[in-house]
Amino acid sequence: MLMQVKVITPEGVVLDQQAEVVTLPGAAGDLQVLPGHRPLAAALRAGSVVLGQANARATLVIAGGVASVRGDMCEVLALESTAATTVDRQACAAEVARLTAHLAEQPLAAAEPERRRLAYYEAQLDAHKA
Repeated sequence: MLMQVKVITPEGVVLDQQAEVVTLPGAAGDLQVLPGHRPLAAALRAGSVVLGQANARATLVIAGGVASVRGDMCEVLALESTAATTVDRQACAAEVARLTAHLAEQPLAAAEPERRRLAYYEAQLDAHKA
């Protein structure tokens, strides 16, 4: 049995395909969703959305967002996304270093957007390792 998975960013639909299982980076921990799952709405952190089907796997890194699951449909509204296969490891590592140094100089409350950005780049590096 398959479910339809859509990932949508402000630029439009970036992924629309079927999967046997999808793993989402939930704000409180990873969530695994199968076809026919009970209705669910969940906040998502920066991390990998992993679609599995037979012996294939596709990974898309998101910068956080929300997920909605209804029956055989899973929709992810993401702030930003990158296919794991296109991650530029050197550019991400440089951005992680730059943001880490910048955040060391910022008050906690003022640095929240940069912390979210840092989490997105770290998620891209993690997905590149997998």
